[in-house]
Amino acid sequence: MFPLYRLRKYKPLGVAFVVFIFLLTARSLITYFFIKLPQNLILSPSLYKEIIKLKKEKLILQMKIERLKRLKEENRRLRKSLKIFKKTPFLGNLICKEVIGWSPSFWRREVFVEKDEKIKENALVLNEEGFLIGKVTHKEKGYAVITLLNDPQFFLPVFIENKGRALLKGNLENLKLLYVEERQKVRKEDKIWIKEKNFNFPIYIGKIINLRKSKNSFFLDVEVKPFASLSLIEEVFILNGKN
Repeated sequence: MFPLYRLRKYKPLGVAFVVFIFLLTARSLITYFFIKLPQNLILSPSLYKEIIKLKKEKLILQMKIERLKRLKEENRRLRKSLKIFKKTPFLGNLICKEVIGWSPSFWRREVFVEKDEKIKENALVLNEEGFLIGKVTHKEKGYAVITLLNDPQFFLPVFIENKGRALLKGNLENLKLLYVEERQKVRKEDKIWIKEKNFNFPIYIGKIINLRKSKNSFFLDVEVKPFASLSLIEEVFILNGKN
């Protein structure tokens, strides 16, 4: 019988052999999974085309989903507007237009809508809740320009409740009321409105949120907060001036 104690001197060689085989196998696996396999995947023309095709289909589906979401939200807003305008004499005299652009100027607050022969200059413009948001100021070759209430160049004669008249001036923050006298006894929360000449119906604009005496003028310094949101406007309703 071969003595077992003689095998002990070969033990380090056996361990070294096992480690060598393990490292060789590990190297082969690493080379395959991290070098050869990715190269085969990348260099496969049919697989590459299939991946590109799937990415395009995914992008198209995402765009369709976003479009459906927008249409759903637009439908909700228009249904809400229909309920509101049914209670006014404006329903058959409104031109609904989608906003197609905004003024790039930091100092202007204008939106653009597609040109329409029915749209007249100085026509009043409402939001989906029936509040005034601006007026049509001019028309270009392919579009009409709507100047919003908060444009610094916006001016409009208005009523303060039943306490008299004033001139509404646009401002980048809160709106201003000019030529308001102390004897008019205006108060905070007083509503500002206008009446379109062809309709015997008030169009509300906003409410007074602050007023104080001016040291250098006979008139009060009055600030107005509009009822309508003047940012991210998507649709507008333009009065065509016929009754």
